[in-house]
Amino acid sequence: MSLCALLCGLLCTLAPALAIAGAPRSLDERAVVELARKHGPGMAAIAQQVHSAEAAAVGVGRYPNPQLGWQREHQPGHGFEDALALTVPIDLSSQRASRRHLAATAVQLARSRAASQRGQGVLDALLRFYETMVAERRLAIAATQLERLDRAAEVLRQRHQEGTASGYELTRMELEGELARSALRTAEIARDGLRLALSLQLGIDGGETLQLVGPLAPTEAAQAEHEAEPSALREARAAERTADNAREAADATYVPRFSLSGGVRRVEENESQWGYQAGLSMELPLNRPAAPLRAQAKAARAQARAQAERLERTLLIERARAALLLSRTQAELQRFGSATRERVELLGRAVQQGYLEGRRTLIELLDAQRTRTAVAYRELELALAARQAELSLRAARGEFQ
Repeated sequence: MSLCALLCGLLCTLAPALAIAGAPRSLDERAVVELARKHGPGMAAIAQQVHSAEAAAVGVGRYPNPQLGWQREHQPGHGFEDALALTVPIDLSSQRASRRHLAATAVQLARSRAASQRGQGVLDALLRFYETMVAERRLAIAATQLERLDRAAEVLRQRHQEGTASGYELTRMELEGELARSALRTAEIARDGLRLALSLQLGIDGGETLQLVGPLAPTEAAQAEHEAEPSALREARAAERTADNAREAADATYVPRFSLSGGVRRVEENESQWGYQAGLSMELPLNRPAAPLRAQAKAARAQARAQAERLERTLLIERARAALLLSRTQAELQRFGSATRERVELLGRAVQQGYLEGRRTLIELLDAQRTRTAVAYRELELALAARQAELSLRAARGEFQ
């Protein structure tokens, strides 16, 4: 095979991969949620906390293992005596059940904390996602403003050459253009910084180009009621019930533990003689062994109850606040859009055409440009505020846990 044919084959093989690598990565809200749960900062540590609690609960409350023992005794003048015995501990008390419930309570509390932290991590990623989307749109607005000023400056340069415009007006317009160009660069820097932070937060290569897709303003589907109870609250309530079971088991009538033992004995003096042995031993409850379990169960129930109450109040407050902000911000967004959309278009056309025809002054043109830009920025701010309130409401309903 010739070198030329080999290179052509290699290029044909790598062309699809190179095309895919150069294409921007599309990122929507669903993808952000999935990536945040997998690669978000602290997500591995959150999962490890639950795994540690589950590992600590393994084996709690099991029956103790039986014991096999051998013993040799020698008495001078009487030979040797060997004993082989099996001892089986028997525990009929409720302490084992209480310990199992306490371990299960610790696991459920760990899951409750993990769900809260996981939901907050997803919410942070979504907030940054929409902040980045707003930064891209602010960049587009700044670019549009600079383009309009450049067109107006070109007209003013022609007038200055014709002698119908003063040098002051040209300098004023050029300075306004430089201000807009600097604002554009600042908006680009802010956009790039947010993109990089979002990529790193989601475990994406910082050099990969992102294409953010999806609406900025809240949608009806996103605001639909989340019927399921938040996982953090559900696990906290379950932990409270389990701690109650642990306390009931600890409060049950105490049954002392005892052990049964049995085996064979061999006495070797002049000849070997075989026999057996059997025994029963019982624990003497001098130190109130159930008291520590009662105290632990009481403390676990208080902790679970406090966590459940904290979550209930926190989620209630956040739902009420977010619902209020969402409804009022959306109403203001609709009102502002209806009140300004036609006026801004009319103002832009009238001033631009009037300036080109010489009927409007430079000051009027610049004032109209600032007004149009301010209106566009304000609409973006309202849309972002509405989306942030909607995300907070969904987070308080437990959707991201």
